[in-house]
Amino acid sequence: MKWKRLSEQKPDKLSDVLVYGGKDTHPYIAWAFYNSDGKFATHDGIDKNITHWMPLPDAPQDNNVEILNNNQQSKCKIRARYSEHGVGIL
Repeated sequence: MKWKRLSEQKPDKLSDVLVYGGKDTHPYIAWAFYNSDGKFATHDGIDKNITHWMPLPDAPQDNNVEILNNNQQSKCKIRARYSEHGVGIL
């Protein structure tokens, strides 16, 4: 996967992506949700300094990770849950 310039291409609305942004002295990479208003919501609110984005990579496929839907419960080393708002680690 390659980074895409936000000025050249925007992600699909209601999608989870990796973003790159920040000021010159404090660049960062983070997970973000591209909402229906065309804005990126990150862990600390709506971000206006994002310059690049890329789709999230596929989830790992090994014995230590189990993906659950909203109605399942399971014991495992790492658990992740998909919802309409993205993926969360439990």
